[in-house]
Amino acid sequence: MEVKDGPSGKLRSLHIYRNTYQPFWSVVFHAGQPDVLNDVKIVFLPLYFAGAFAQFGVDDKMERINDLNS
Repeated sequence: MEVKDGPSGKLRSLHIYRNTYQPFWSVVFHAGQPDVLNDVKIVFLPLYFAGAFAQFGVDDKMERINDLNS
């Protein structure tokens, strides 16, 4: 996960992380609109999604994880 405060940047640190640890998907929280780069498996979400993302999470297919309390 990476958080950006503006639209500029090349996500260098995120790409280094992805090359080193090879996660299936990466998430970037930013000040813009949601977007998905399927070719490099990076999801861009607005900052206000961060709380819900932390609460509900997703699995390696970017699908919501079932409630662990059920």
